Amino acid sequence: MLTSCSTRLLQSVSFSRPCLCLIVHNIQEHLNNHYDGGLLTGTLCLHLIKNALDIPNVERKYVRKAYEILVNCVNDYIASDACPVRVNVDTSNVSVMLAFIRGIVSTKPVCDLRGVSLHHFCMVILRAFLNSVPDVPKTFSSDRIFVLHFLKSDIMLTEVLEGLLIEFSELSALHGEQKLNPVFATTTVGNVIKTAVVSISMSGDAEETLNARYEGSMELIQSAADHIVSKMIAFVDSLVERNVGLLLCQKVIHPKVKSYLRQRGIIFVDRIGLQLMPYVLDLTGATAVTSVLVSPSEEYIGFLNSADHRIVQNKSYLYLRQTNSFVCTLLLCAAWDEQLAELTSVTKSVVHSLYEVLKKPVLLCGGGCWQIHMASFVRHLVLEKEEEMGHKLHISRAQLMAAAESYAQSFEAVARILVPDIKDCWIDCENWHLWQDLPDSTSSLQTKCFSCKCGLIVKSDGSALNLQPLSGSGRNIQAHHQLIAGECHRRPHLIGKHSCFENLMLDSLECVMSAIRTAALMACTVLSITQFVHES
Repeated sequence: MLTSCSTRLLQSVSFSRPCLCLIVHNIQEHLNNHYDGGLLTGTLCLHLIKNALDIPNVERKYVRKAYEILVNCVNDYIASDACPVRVNVDTSNVSVMLAFIRGIVSTKPVCDLRGVSLHHFCMVILRAFLNSVPDVPKTFSSDRIFVLHFLKSDIMLTEVLEGLLIEFSELSALHGEQKLNPVFATTTVGNVIKTAVVSISMSGDAEETLNARYEGSMELIQSAADHIVSKMIAFVDSLVERNVGLLLCQKVIHPKVKSYLRQRGIIFVDRIGLQLMPYVLDLTGATAVTSVLVSPSEEYIGFLNSADHRIVQNKSYLYLRQTNSFVCTLLLCAAWDEQLAELTSVTKSVVHSLYEVLKKPVLLCGGGCWQIHMASFVRHLVLEKEEEMGHKLHISRAQLMAAAESYAQSFEAVARILVPDIKDCWIDCENWHLWQDLPDSTSSLQTKCFSCKCGLIVKSDGSALNLQPLSGSGRNIQAHHQLIAGECHRRPHLIGKHSCFENLMLDSLECVMSAIRTAALMACTVLSITQFVHES
């Protein structure tokens, strides 16, 4: 398997070491909640553990206590409006939302998207997300974005359709798109297609239909099966009486029942599967019928505004639409298997992140900038409150400084992963952001226009930066420049044209805060372990 998604990777790799199993389990819990940030969580956790073990003459318990205090301080700082790396986002600004999506997708190399294809994919995902957002809060059975996969197809064919596209074997794709003639029911709001959704098998299997087991002769069993088929025929008659024009069944429909449905002019689709059922219920507004032995009441019946035959990628589909529904279908195309699997995983991550931004329109400066800023914050915090924290932890000043430096260096280690060559990376001692591709000599900086890794701070002609290399080993708390948050450059609202956001990198606030807490708590747990027992 080839992947750059931690979700897919951790599901495919087994671990035997108890500590690793514990760490991986917690990373997976984080991914189950946020669908992204697995690499951040794992890297930060492992560096916290490694750095703690490398501290000389400081017991683990003291480092652990320091970590527990620092993680709370860091998350409180990120959650506060005083944090300069927080960015207030205007969710109605398409350019900003596209920049956020692009930042997530571009970190997954296996997706193999760049330039026009990257922009097209991000646009389609954003359009699908916007189609799925209700005007007012509602309760849904699904996430409202059904993903239909097409392998060995150009990524540029990826698109989003309002409604659902369901495989429809009743009509062949060889003869092109054909006209359907469902039974229409006239209502006070116009012509609609009444729809029934069945969640049990209509195959005529007595054991499944009656939820019972019995023994008998072949004649008796056949008689029971015929009786059940007759009951399902009566069920179809009750649908006809209610002017139902479409029947969607999760499982199999008996051939005799199919033939009778055709005679009565009802369109049907069977074997739609468990995965598609929530989307069908959300689209139609129907309630799943759980018994075909009795006539369904009117509240079980849903409706659609249209049902058309569509040919997509040489396959036959039934295209279902409802005017007031927020369900859509994402036609996801990819050239090869791993790319398709990667794009599917990334799509889920992007959609979840967009919903988080919609709930709380605040993001973080990405590209390694918030990590550098947090490292600076930790060093400054300890310098400012060393007496208070030392008294609380019952440790010496040197021990506190060593634990805090371990924590700060872990953030910097995460930032190093995001850049290909740390020799060309610099830290701005005024804003505490990460910079790259600067001239070799700092004396020539005043003649160059460039931006930091997150793209939010731009220096033009005549601007100078107080820089130090990210790879430098001489930086420590004692030599750390004091950070004054109020003087840090900050862009609280993102406004401007699309071209302003081409190099913008933004990270999810909720995902980052969860990753920081998970990594620190897991590091503290591992550092508290003295012995473990496991089967050899």
